[in-house]
Amino acid sequence: MHRAPWNNWQPTNEYFSLYKWNTTLHDVPADANRYDVIYFDAFAPSRQPDMWERDILEKLVSMMSDHGVIVTYCAKGQLKRDFASFGLTVETLHGPPGKKEMVRVKNF
Repeated sequence: MHRAPWNNWQPTNEYFSLYKWNTTLHDVPADANRYDVIYFDAFAPSRQPDMWERDILEKLVSMMSDHGVIVTYCAKGQLKRDFASFGLTVETLHGPPGKKEMVRVKNF
């Protein structure tokens, strides 16, 4: 994944392809594609507040496929309330080593 080229679909196997954007999220066209999985690994809201504003979250939601999922290590209450306000299912999960929790948002 780390060696995959930028701005190009990279199939990893017959069921999964990866696309790495070499741009800012602000500049990604909201209707560019519909993604099944969005891994949102922005820095914490206290460090990068503009990445956690409602318009950015709404953009992520608009990029989800009909059965899409967003995952993030941020588990703040406001984030979960914002995603829930879009009519999505929000789940708090145990985090990986070093993270207490993580959030999974489903579009179904």
